Amino acid sequence: MTNRNTTLSYLIATKNKLPYLKVSLETLMNNKQSDEEIIVIDGNSTDGTKEYLEKLFRDNKIDLYLSEPDKGEGHANNKGFLLAKGELLKIVTDDDACHYPSIQKCKEFMLSNVDVDIISTDGIKRRNNISYPFSPMLYQSRFEKWTKNHTPFASCGLGLMIRKKSLPVVGLFNISFVRMDAEYTLRMTAGKGKIAWYTHESYAHIRNINSNSNTQEQKITEELERLEAFYFPEKFYLPLKQKIKFLIKSLIGKFKSAPKNKEVTDPNILHDEWVDMYKTSISWLEENSRHNNGQFLY
Repeated sequence: MTNRNTTLSYLIATKNKLPYLKVSLETLMNNKQSDEEIIVIDGNSTDGTKEYLEKLFRDNKIDLYLSEPDKGEGHANNKGFLLAKGELLKIVTDDDACHYPSIQKCKEFMLSNVDVDIISTDGIKRRNNISYPFSPMLYQSRFEKWTKNHTPFASCGLGLMIRKKSLPVVGLFNISFVRMDAEYTLRMTAGKGKIAWYTHESYAHIRNINSNSNTQEQKITEELERLEAFYFPEKFYLPLKQKIKFLIKSLIGKFKSAPKNKEVTDPNILHDEWVDMYKTSISWLEENSRHNNGQFLY
């Protein structure tokens, strides 16, 4: 039974990404409120993650952790959903940045509007690109279209906050998908749950060498095409430009040789680069919040 004293459960799924986890989890622990809990689901890591989590648990810095083999990120998060005591569920990844004041506003909204099953927000993409380091996700326009004609749309799972008692309505993650959030949000917006939207960027998706979007890009592309065929059999959903980009990158990947420059593949250099992107993402989100007041749409 849900503990009424716990309003929000933060869930982190991780596996063999300890350097990243330490940064994102430290930020979360510093922002956790007294009526919230942190649950970490580890996929049986071999890089010291289990020992790190055990110490945090002993020191009462996290509320629960589980370290055992799983069937991927979706499976891990589903475990967290079922273990959580909070009235609300919030996924936080081990390699992306969050704006916790925005999360708190969504929490307050959800606690005050008990008929809402899910709330989501926009975010930004953070890339190692000098010309376009920060790119807006622009999901809000899709939500506004959805409110008029209920056209299903995919969005990033980092923006979601789910009411636990609404899981029978909105469901769990389909663990056969790498881009589980794309499948989930399409299914969610095609379903019968009551959805709200917060018009503020609450996260930064930081692409890194270990991201699923980088290591399994071809499979993700195939998944999106399957979803497109299911939800939009009579018209294209994915932009043609995006499909062409995936095709070109796939072809290049088949013919190019392994990189010879050590600086490109050195794990320490790659991690330091990610930490810099993480810090600048936090700064961007904080600065953005000073100039933009979010609104709730539902």
